[in-house]
Amino acid sequence: MNTQELTLQSISLPPWEMLMHKPHSLSHKPFPILFLLHGWTGDETKMWVFTRHLQSSFIIVALRGLFPTPQGGFGWYELQEGIFPSTTVFHESLTSIASLCSELRLSPHFADANFSSLHWMGFSQGAALAFMIGLTYPQLVQSIVGFAGYLPRGALSLCEKRSLPNKPVFVAHGIYDKTIPIARAHETVKWLTIAGAQVTYCESSSGHQVSLDCLKQAESFLKKNIKH
Repeated sequence: MNTQELTLQSISLPPWEMLMHKPHSLSHKPFPILFLLHGWTGDETKMWVFTRHLQSSFIIVALRGLFPTPQGGFGWYELQEGIFPSTTVFHESLTSIASLCSELRLSPHFADANFSSLHWMGFSQGAALAFMIGLTYPQLVQSIVGFAGYLPRGALSLCEKRSLPNKPVFVAHGIYDKTIPIARAHETVKWLTIAGAQVTYCESSSGHQVSLDCLKQAESFLKKNIKH
């Protein structure tokens, strides 16, 4: 989706850069917030294609990753070629996001936001971060949508603490994904279930992308889990 089709406001709260969309109707204030977490080499413009049917229901905030990548764009940690990431590489992004949420509560831009209804949608590396937000700061999570993502090494010990009791989590993955193999998705679903999450899983005949069917299911999932 061309972001020019939306009314987007650019907000800078160093180290964060973000784009925000607010619903045109004011009838359901305060609004839940949906945070968008892009994948490797993405930025705050890349996830809006997934929000076409969500824009009237949420304040939507797309964050830019904190780590510039050699290929251009940004990520959520420094990628080490050939090494599957561990939980520790997410530490800086996680702590910065927790601080950001506290800062946004005080921002006039978010005076009509419901901070008891925070939702997170991520793709690939952004999905991994969304899952880690839930495991590390469950009080900041009403629901999570993870597209083509994974849980990093070491996350099982976090899941065993059952830090996501009854939290709704949507996981979508393509069986032909060569970037994040489907076995990682199955492991992620298993671990999130151990954490106590109510997991909805959508598997599709696709690669490292989001199928239309899984996207439609994710939209319904998010709207069902809005907390007013």
